[in-house]
Amino acid sequence: MPALPNVPPELLLHVLQFLSTADLASLSKTSSLLHTTTESFLYRSISWTFDQEETYQRPSICLFLRSLLEQPSLASHVRKIHFHSDSSWYNSDDPYKIRLSKDDRRLIWRTMKQTHFEHCTELKRALRDGSLDAVTAFLLSRLHNLEILEIGYGLIRTSSLLGLMLTYVVSGPGQEDENVSSFRRLRDVRYSADKDYESLNRASYHSSQHSFKQVTSLFYIPSLETIDIVLPEPKQGFVWPYPDPCLLNLITLRLRHSEASISTLEKILNATPILSTVQYDFVQNVDKIDQSYVNGSWNEWGQLTEVLRM
Repeated sequence: MPALPNVPPELLLHVLQFLSTADLASLSKTSSLLHTTTESFLYRSISWTFDQEETYQRPSICLFLRSLLEQPSLASHVRKIHFHSDSSWYNSDDPYKIRLSKDDRRLIWRTMKQTHFEHCTELKRALRDGSLDAVTAFLLSRLHNLEILEIGYGLIRTSSLLGLMLTYVVSGPGQEDENVSSFRRLRDVRYSADKDYESLNRASYHSSQHSFKQVTSLFYIPSLETIDIVLPEPKQGFVWPYPDPCLLNLITLRLRHSEASISTLEKILNATPILSTVQYDFVQNVDKIDQSYVNGSWNEWGQLTEVLRM
């Protein structure tokens, strides 16, 4: 019987896709050939849950980040990222913090200086404070082949740098920056991936301060097929941050616990002409609903059918 490394490459790759992560990790330690071969499977999908206990230690996400910094080619294997938090942080307005070593911060900063990201100083300061938001923003900027991004609402609601990085990537300067990901392969984004997010206090959804651009910038990634987000209604009304987008690949749109008005929904639907599935969870303060009857604006909801027919 031939040794495993002598098996035809196509057969070996077929076998590896059925192994668990633990088995792949064990197999990668048996020879240099298998170590190289299993890398693409080990790094294909990264899932991590943040909890309060990890605040006091160096979490596994830092080890993963260090691996990417020391061996940048590993980033090309990552296809899916799934970050979420335990429910104890859902209604907290405190930014998530983790313990970064000086070497980690130094390597990140050295890499970011090669980009044209205009918020590098802010990112450096956030890294010094152990900001998970900064770590996530930097990490995503490295993943050129990312296809699926799932970030639990417990994490996204207190973030700012993640939105700034995403905005930078879809803007003119970012599209020309070869040192950050273009997200050209990204097809599925979910900003409400926590398993029990339905149990979250609804008030915390529409009181969130996360950047409006952080959400609307997603509509400028042409490869997206699914967007699943919490959409706030801006106080000054909905305006696209750049020229009106047109997502010709988007087929599924879920707006969860949204305050978005019908006029906002109309603008979004105009930018997504081939949608086949729309989920729109409207959330509104009772006092605001009562006031809408008084001033007559509630009649706007009579336009919903017309909007959906467009």
